[in-house]
Amino acid sequence: MQTFIHEIAHALLHQKSSLSKQQKEIQAESVAYVVCHHFGLDARSVNYLALYDADYKKIMENLGAISEAAKEVIDFCFF
Repeated sequence: MQTFIHEIAHALLHQKSSLSKQQKEIQAESVAYVVCHHFGLDARSVNYLALYDADYKKIMENLGAISEAAKEVIDFCFF
């Protein structure tokens, strides 16, 4: 499920994006983590985020996009 949500996040956030691959992966995996956590699903994102050098600062720099996309996915599940 986490991979599926990760790919949904890419579709929501990165259709015509000029962000770096690092930023795209940080955003998508963070969205997957938030959504999985919200629904009580197991989310193992630490290692994946570490691959993209996602420290606290980089996650916080992307928090707006992460929270908006996570909200959109969560809200869709409760339509």
